[in-house]
Amino acid sequence: CEGNCDRLALHDSLWDLGVEDALSYSLWVYPTKATGQREVIIRRVEDGSASMGMFLSNLRPEIYLGGTAGAQFLPADSTLPLNTWSHLGVTYGNGSLRVYRNGSLILTRDNLLGSLNFSPSGQHYLGGNPNGSRGFRGSIDELRIFNETLSGMAMASEVARVSSSPADCGNLAEAAWLFDDCASPMAVDSLGNHPGTLVGVTRSTGYRSAGLSFDGVNDYLNLGSGSGLELGNEFTISLWANTTQTTRGTLLIKNRQGSDFSYAVQLDNGQPVLALGSGVS
Repeated sequence: CEGNCDRLALHDSLWDLGVEDALSYSLWVYPTKATGQREVIIRRVEDGSASMGMFLSNLRPEIYLGGTAGAQFLPADSTLPLNTWSHLGVTYGNGSLRVYRNGSLILTRDNLLGSLNFSPSGQHYLGGNPNGSRGFRGSIDELRIFNETLSGMAMASEVARVSSSPADCGNLAEAAWLFDDCASPMAVDSLGNHPGTLVGVTRSTGYRSAGLSFDGVNDYLNLGSGSGLELGNEFTISLWANTTQTTRGTLLIKNRQGSDFSYAVQLDNGQPVLALGSGVS
């Protein structure tokens, strides 16, 4: 974000609060300049009003709860360093607010009265107001929004889920399946290109956050036949695997037709194998 007119509208009007106005934010921020104004990290904008927001004021996190009695900006007891990644976590529900920085509690408020004024037409904005004002200068990454309150332990897990320095875009992948979309019947491609269909596969604990579990018999994930997965002479495949199987097992296979296939990534008694087939297309 450049701090001028950059912002991201999430178009999440259908998203709603949990029981007793439960809501939690988890995200990483990298401020590059203190502008002296109240900068928007994330805020929920309703019809002409705001229901919830996380801001930075001279690098100090502040929370706004619209709809509560005497709604005001609530400053945390901490400031963020410049040019450094920091994790911020906010959780609210049943009149109680908690704010965390890198897993440590920096703001506590209880007995807050009133309901957050979420409406069906509202949506979240990231990095600035809808009109581009109060823009945040820096980077934001790994945003997760929950309609439940997260405990201190859960918020610490959010910090541990990603290293203290989230990776930049680097070499853009064709597809990226994180498998932490536990509420979805599909395997969501974070880049939006190749959603996958689960067949017999179950959700389980992954290397980081959630993952997929296969029974070694007839479970599989169908990633489709998009042209972007027709790899050329150079390609890279990256994944995490945890297996007790001692025979050869297939982790990934492309264009299998009988005994023919394009390529496959396998494990043979724990040893990785790249198998190149007949190039079936």
